[in-house]
Amino acid sequence: MAGPDAYFCFGEAFKRLELGTGAGVSFWMHETGYLSKVLVEETVGKDVSQSQIETRILNMVSQQAEHLGRAFAFSDLQATSVGGVPFGTFSYRLRGDERESAVLHSYVAVKGRVLQVVSQLALRSSTSGAEALEKAHADALRAVKIEDPSSDA
Repeated sequence: MAGPDAYFCFGEAFKRLELGTGAGVSFWMHETGYLSKVLVEETVGKDVSQSQIETRILNMVSQQAEHLGRAFAFSDLQATSVGGVPFGTFSYRLRGDERESAVLHSYVAVKGRVLQVVSQLALRSSTSGAEALEKAHADALRAVKIEDPSSDA
């Protein structure tokens, strides 16, 4: 279970980390050492625009970085909407303690949920680089499945 009505079909590439987080948040370690955080937020009955989702994500990341004493540097946003379903991927860097880490942060609003997948390097001994991060992030995005809560029989 990755969150409300969301499942992480991870196969052998991921291992779930039990970090004692609340409902709607789960952590997954990719075999290459990249950590993916999956957040699922219910939006049933709420009109949430793509720009509202993106603004909320940027504010959340900025506040968390500030709280942890890290600098947040926005790099890029690639966003679109297909068939009324908004999705996008932010890329940004977090700096602090003589260390900088690249982060990919994707979202999709579907089936009354906003799903976010955040991936970054977790282990120093891991293979680093943009391609390795992109592969681990793509694997995490493919692994998440969302069920429609209204389809209960």
